[in-house]
Amino acid sequence: MVLFIAILTLSSCKNKKEVSSGDNGKPPKRLLSGKILESVTIEKVMINHTPMFGPDGERWDSWAIGQETPDLFVVLKFRDQVLYESETREDVAYGVAAELEKNLPVSLNSWNLEHVLYVYDEDGVSADDNVGFFSFIPLEFEKKDEILLSSSDAQLKVTLRVKWNYVNK
Repeated sequence: MVLFIAILTLSSCKNKKEVSSGDNGKPPKRLLSGKILESVTIEKVMINHTPMFGPDGERWDSWAIGQETPDLFVVLKFRDQVLYESETREDVAYGVAAELEKNLPVSLNSWNLEHVLYVYDEDGVSADDNVGFFSFIPLEFEKKDEILLSSSDAQLKVTLRVKWNYVNK
């Protein structure tokens, strides 16, 4: 009877798709067709849509004469550590997408844990305005070429163009 249970246990372990690589925030190894997911690389960031008005209900940068559009940039953090900061796109008109490419590509090695992407309006005189932010786990988008992040009211939308990096088992 004990031999039967041991054989049954071993045969059920044979089909596992996920193997832990340890603690300390290291991601588990993901097996896919004999390959192990090593990292995910962000190749491009696109701010597709931003709110017309700032959090105070005013147009962006309304204090600056003739400036009512945001100067957008993003910051990606993992456990409060900055992994990526983009360049600033000046005067992004409402409804116009802003493509960000400086400091890319960036590789995410803790793809199974939460990351936070912040979108800011750069203000030269005062503190930058937080347009919005997204908490996401890259692994939840595995095998997709793009990660679409959208606020609940759809006023802020960001697309991350990604590449999934696998190594042979």
